Amino acid sequence: MAHWSWKAAAIVGWTLAAGLGAALLGLNDRLRLPSARPAATGAAWLPTSSKVRVDLLGVDRLKVFADQLAKAHDKPAFVHWEQINSSGLGDPDSAIRFDVVGADCESAFRLLNSQLSGTHRLTHDRLDLRVFDDWIEIGPASYFDRAESTVHVHEIADLVRSVMSSSTSATPLTEDQAVRAVLNLLQSQVSPDDWTDNGGELIRANSVGSALVITAPARVQSQVDWVLEQYRRNPGFATAFEKFVR
Repeated sequence: MAHWSWKAAAIVGWTLAAGLGAALLGLNDRLRLPSARPAATGAAWLPTSSKVRVDLLGVDRLKVFADQLAKAHDKPAFVHWEQINSSGLGDPDSAIRFDVVGADCESAFRLLNSQLSGTHRLTHDRLDLRVFDDWIEIGPASYFDRAESTVHVHEIADLVRSVMSSSTSATPLTEDQAVRAVLNLLQSQVSPDDWTDNGGELIRANSVGSALVITAPARVQSQVDWVLEQYRRNPGFATAFEKFVR
């Protein structure tokens, strides 16, 4: 996945653009958002290590899986067992089973998480990986999300102007209303359940003038940037915000 061919990239790009168009027209569909990598953390996300192959023969416990992962990367592994356990994903002796001799790293995690979700049905979390220069870390995705949370200021003055000028309301929209409309639409399309305004705990947002100050994991910040750019590229986006003015 780290080295897609140009054809695959083009197909995915077209699919994402089509998804945005459907969302703006129907206002009910959610965007298919691209994967993102953490900014300036010194770590590589799982897709960049997907070519590393892990020997899964005889792997029957979660601890053995972590040991094999460290061996495959030729680096020591730091496993956040306390967080894994508290997230309901198991413990070092949790039983797992693989029917393949070996798999690339990404496939190995996908197979692992499918087993963990089947065993621990009360959690929606998953195990994830970070690869550093001298070690690897394994832990719940929720743990990495909290650890990699960043604050970004997203300037949306141009979008706000478009929303205000395109409004068909009898009463002209204020700047605050237009900013809120952009934010409301964002919150309906980017990890909707994770915003504090929607009852979540992962993503916080405030407005300062015509800018949005968003505290969120790096992967979410990249998704927000991408969605805002699609709004700018879509000439009919402004009318979509009408239903999000509150």
